[in-house]
Amino acid sequence: MEKEEKPSGKELIRIIDLNIEDIEIYEELINQLPKESFSENQEIKNKASEAIKRFDDPSLYDLLLTLNYDIETARKVGKYLIDSNMINEFSRVPKDVSSSTSLILSQKSSEIERIVCNNCETPLSDRDNPIYCPFCGSSDIVRK
Repeated sequence: MEKEEKPSGKELIRIIDLNIEDIEIYEELINQLPKESFSENQEIKNKASEAIKRFDDPSLYDLLLTLNYDIETARKVGKYLIDSNMINEFSRVPKDVSSSTSLILSQKSSEIERIVCNNCETPLSDRDNPIYCPFCGSSDIVRK
């Protein structure tokens, strides 16, 4: 099995729009499944059923991006699916590179990287419609 690459703190801030103080909490949510059981939680059971109907082997990104679950709900669903022997492991990214979620991720990455600082070559988000690069202060911002 290939080792999954963890995003850096800088990537989490830029791409996922986290604050610096939230990185540690986010990494804990990403890396650890909840300890409690969700076998009595009907909402989690329903969401797990939806995940299994849509994906053979759902990943964290499948649940976050395709089903629009928040991270805590996605982790609970993953834990429930493992506990109920529906899946063996709950990976962060889809195992099948050609899955629709992988295509969505690559499309989102290309959307994020359309605005670039020509000075420091930092990809910028278009959600703020930047005039100046927040990293180097340059006004040489281009759309690619």
